Amino acid sequence: MTDRPYGLAAAARSSQLLRVLVVGALVLLLQVPIALIHGQITDRQATRDSAVAEVTSRWGGAQQIHGPVLRVPFRARRIETQENGATREVHTLRHATFLPDQLEVTGDAEGETRYRGIYEVPVYRADLEIRGRFSRPDFAHLDVAPGDVLWERARLLLSVGDARALRNRPEAHWGEATIAFEPGGDPLVGERPSLQAHLGGGLEGEAFEFRIPLVLNGATSLAFAPMGADTRVQLTSNWPDPSFQGGWLPTRRSIDPDGFDATWEVSHLGRGYPQQWRDGRVGEAALRSAEFGVSFLAPVDPYRMALRSVKYEVLFLALPFLALWLFEVLAGLRVHPLQYLFVGSALCLFFLLQLSLAEHLGFLHAYGLAAAAVSLLVTAYSRVILGARRRAAVIGGVVAALYGYLYVLLQEQDYALLVGSFGLFVALAVVMWTTRAVDWYGLEARLRAHVDAAEAPGAP
Repeated sequence: MTDRPYGLAAAARSSQLLRVLVVGALVLLLQVPIALIHGQITDRQATRDSAVAEVTSRWGGAQQIHGPVLRVPFRARRIETQENGATREVHTLRHATFLPDQLEVTGDAEGETRYRGIYEVPVYRADLEIRGRFSRPDFAHLDVAPGDVLWERARLLLSVGDARALRNRPEAHWGEATIAFEPGGDPLVGERPSLQAHLGGGLEGEAFEFRIPLVLNGATSLAFAPMGADTRVQLTSNWPDPSFQGGWLPTRRSIDPDGFDATWEVSHLGRGYPQQWRDGRVGEAALRSAEFGVSFLAPVDPYRMALRSVKYEVLFLALPFLALWLFEVLAGLRVHPLQYLFVGSALCLFFLLQLSLAEHLGFLHAYGLAAAAVSLLVTAYSRVILGARRRAAVIGGVVAALYGYLYVLLQEQDYALLVGSFGLFVALAVVMWTTRAVDWYGLEARLRAHVDAAEAPGAP
């Protein structure tokens, strides 16, 4: 052994701890391309969302059906004192709103997929029939005198999320009369004007049956607000992958490859607004929180799956690197940091391959092809740097097992934490068992002697 100081380079070649730190630094360095890939995924997702917005702006967007409700104006009286002390009665126009006793919606939403470039946009055409019954408005509970009610100016209001997508001219079959809806009604939610039908003298009686056929286009979702004291919605569709959303789930539903059939039954006791009120309107938050319906989703969103898979990239880099390092320890091999970097680059490229292929082939085929391509590439390269087929097969097996493991994680979202924790425990247990008999101090001493001998004057 020479008397020259033991240099940092020599220490790095003989110290396993320093080599582990170098490998860890390489993992951190590879976070740069991972960050670029993550940005590419979000950019492509934004491009897809723009394509969806362009299609829905022409076809029809997400639809929410609110109503119908009765809006009846009345005169409100108050006594006003003038400056000279005299008093006078002042009349102002107010409105009272009444919700139906029964509300029933039945219909079919025929779903289809439209394309904008390579992007899929789920759309539907809903053929609905809205039925129900109103009782005669009772103003006694609102402290309004019977003579102040302006019955002849009563209106029926119906709010549709995107009225431009209506495919028929809605009409209210009110008793024996048929009344066409017109635009420009008072908003029921937000600032969006509702459709209105002027009832005129159509409030003579104690109860009023109505029927409203409605045909409209929409995209991504169809929702209803429970405006009746008892609300029932029965919806069928040929869409095989519905996602039921909102404040109530269906009381009955059936889903098969040919579509779904769902029924909601909702009582007014569970919502956040009454059956009648005067002045103003129900708060938007109360109506939105009470909505229920269905989303027409693609079976698998490749961008969401790509973003989820990138979350596990550290595991994908660390475990193959760990396997290479174990071959260094157990078989006395030397793997250069650049070779680690090449293997890590191939593993990073998997996420980009998966995304680009999924846009054309779908998630399942894209995932399989990307996993197979990267596994074969890493296995072939490992055959060269490790010098044996069996060792390369072990590295390739580790990479392939990781891709299978990730696929399980992506499919089992509810159990991802459990599966992930168990997988890390197994990986650590394998490493500890494999290296249980390694004499680390003796190993470093032999490596140091080997380095000194290689650097001695006259060494070959």
